[in-house]
Amino acid sequence: MEAASEALVAGSRGRVLARGAEKVRQRVDLEHWSAFGESFAAMAELLRAVASGERGPAPASVVLLSGDVHHAYVARAELPGARCPVVQAVCSPFRNPLGPGIRRVDRLARRRPVAAGIRAFAKLAGAPDPAIDWRVSDGPWFESQIAYLDVDGRALTLRLDKTEPDGTPGGLDEVLRAALS
Repeated sequence: MEAASEALVAGSRGRVLARGAEKVRQRVDLEHWSAFGESFAAMAELLRAVASGERGPAPASVVLLSGDVHHAYVARAELPGARCPVVQAVCSPFRNPLGPGIRRVDRLARRRPVAAGIRAFAKLAGAPDPAIDWRVSDGPWFESQIAYLDVDGRALTLRLDKTEPDGTPGGLDEVLRAALS
């Protein structure tokens, strides 16, 4: 969706649509990585080169840590020639709550038929094919949460704890423990 927005705002389908697309982009806050195609493609190429061993021996894993998306999830990349996992671990620890409508849209957009429709829309908008194919493997979680990385030699484990769903003070529940390498 972000790539389609970028293409439309750049004028791929005319000035009238460009103005409308910019209003939608600002209103819906479409600022995810793929909304910035050139830098996203450069990052994808760097990830591919590192994970395939073109820039020295391939590491045990390549992990991107990020946040500020108002929820948490883990996504794994499918990169040709990668010799190690490429993972994006996202955690917004103290987040502004997302309304139930946005949560439903987020979960719906992750379903394969909907994702295929979004990709078709992006293609119609003139957006290039995505440089990386990410698959959400864990999550999303929408509560306040905290993530920990445990490093043991070349082994990397992510743990995610979230606040008690009923708001009980003082408690965290572990919701994920995942090997990232």
